[in-house]
Amino acid sequence: VLYLSEKKRMNKKEYNFTQQEWESCLKVLNEYKNMKVLKKAIGKYMENYNQKRLHSAIEYQTPNEVYFQAVNNPNSKGDDKLPKVS
Repeated sequence: VLYLSEKKRMNKKEYNFTQQEWESCLKVLNEYKNMKVLKKAIGKYMENYNQKRLHSAIEYQTPNEVYFQAVNNPNSKGDDKLPKVS
Protein backbone atom coordinates (compact mmCIF):
# COMPACT_ATOMS: atom_id res chain seq x y z
CA VAL A 1 0.00 0.00 0.00
CA LEU A 2 1.37 3.37 -0.94
CA TYR A 3 1.25 6.26 1.46
CA LEU A 4 -0.46 9.50 0.49
CA SER A 5 2.87 11.36 0.25
CA GLU A 6 4.12 8.79 -2.27
CA LYS A 7 0.93 9.02 -4.31
CA LYS A 8 1.35 12.78 -4.66
CA ARG A 9 4.78 12.37 -6.27
CA MET A 10 3.51 9.89 -8.90
CA ASN A 11 1.31 10.44 -11.86
CA LYS A 12 -1.70 8.13 -12.27
CA LYS A 13 0.10 5.80 -14.70
CA GLU A 14 3.09 5.37 -12.34
CA TYR A 15 0.80 4.81 -9.38
CA ASN A 16 -1.25 2.17 -11.20
CA PHE A 17 1.89 0.36 -12.35
CA THR A 18 3.37 0.38 -8.84
CA GLN A 19 0.10 -0.84 -7.35
CA GLN A 20 -0.13 -3.66 -9.91
CA GLU A 21 3.45 -4.72 -9.21
CA TRP A 22 2.79 -4.76 -5.47
CA GLU A 23 -0.36 -6.85 -5.95
CA SER A 24 1.46 -9.35 -8.17
CA CYS A 25 4.21 -9.68 -5.52
CA LEU A 26 1.59 -10.40 -2.88
CA LYS A 27 0.03 -13.09 -5.09
CA VAL A 28 3.42 -14.77 -5.50
CA LEU A 29 4.12 -14.58 -1.77
CA ASN A 30 0.76 -16.17 -1.00
CA GLU A 31 1.65 -19.19 -3.16
CA TYR A 32 4.28 -20.26 -0.63
CA LYS A 33 3.53 -21.83 2.74
CA ASN A 34 5.93 -19.65 4.67
CA MET A 35 9.06 -17.54 4.38
CA LYS A 36 11.36 -20.54 4.74
CA VAL A 37 9.84 -22.19 1.66
CA LEU A 38 9.95 -18.91 -0.25
CA LYS A 39 13.63 -18.33 0.62
CA LYS A 40 14.48 -21.87 -0.53
CA ALA A 41 12.72 -21.28 -3.88
CA ILE A 42 14.54 -17.97 -4.38
CA GLY A 43 17.85 -19.65 -3.54
CA LYS A 44 17.23 -22.37 -6.13
CA TYR A 45 16.35 -19.77 -8.74
CA MET A 46 19.47 -17.72 -8.01
CA GLU A 47 21.67 -20.83 -8.09
CA ASN A 48 20.28 -21.80 -11.49
CA TYR A 49 20.58 -18.25 -12.85
CA ASN A 50 24.16 -17.66 -11.66
CA GLN A 51 25.71 -21.14 -11.78
CA LYS A 52 23.90 -23.16 -14.46
CA ARG A 53 22.07 -20.94 -16.96
CA LEU A 54 24.13 -19.84 -19.94
CA HIS A 55 23.79 -16.18 -20.92
CA SER A 56 24.16 -15.08 -24.53
CA ALA A 57 25.36 -11.59 -23.50
CA ILE A 58 28.46 -13.11 -21.89
CA GLU A 59 29.37 -15.58 -24.63
CA TYR A 60 27.17 -18.41 -23.33
CA GLN A 61 28.88 -18.63 -19.97
CA THR A 62 27.35 -18.43 -16.54
CA PRO A 63 27.69 -15.21 -14.52
CA ASN A 64 29.78 -17.12 -11.98
CA GLU A 65 32.23 -18.24 -14.67
CA VAL A 66 32.71 -14.68 -15.89
CA TYR A 67 33.02 -13.33 -12.37
CA PHE A 68 35.61 -15.87 -11.22
CA GLN A 69 37.62 -15.52 -14.43
CA ALA A 70 37.86 -11.78 -13.76
CA VAL A 71 38.68 -12.25 -10.07
CA ASN A 72 41.39 -14.81 -10.79
CA ASN A 73 42.97 -12.72 -13.56
CA PRO A 74 44.66 -9.68 -11.95
CA ASN A 75 45.06 -7.97 -15.35
CA SER A 76 41.38 -8.23 -16.26
CA LYS A 77 38.90 -5.49 -15.49
CA GLY A 78 36.05 -7.68 -16.74
CA ASP A 79 35.30 -5.24 -19.55
CA ASP A 80 36.16 -7.72 -22.29
CA LYS A 81 33.23 -10.02 -21.34
CA LEU A 82 30.60 -7.35 -20.89
CA PRO A 83 28.58 -6.12 -23.85
CA LYS A 84 29.17 -2.52 -24.85
CA VAL A 85 26.24 -0.22 -24.11
CA SER A 86 25.79 2.86 -26.24
